[in-house]
Amino acid sequence: MCEANKLPENISTYWARHSFATLSVRKGASMEFIQESLGHKDMATMQAYFAGFDDDTKKEFAKGLMDFD
Repeated sequence: MCEANKLPENISTYWARHSFATLSVRKGASMEFIQESLGHKDMATMQAYFAGFDDDTKKEFAKGLMDFD
């Protein structure tokens, strides 16, 4: 599967869980939803899975803050 999708061969479920958390937040899911989805009891554990937002997302969000229409 990794080879067919041009991914590193050494990915794991750990890698997949981090990707799930980061992509979910970037698509608008709440931290609480992801925490429950991953089965974490502690929010701090879930937050460690999130890699942050890319620069384009930050810029788009900032633009929307000044849209008063």
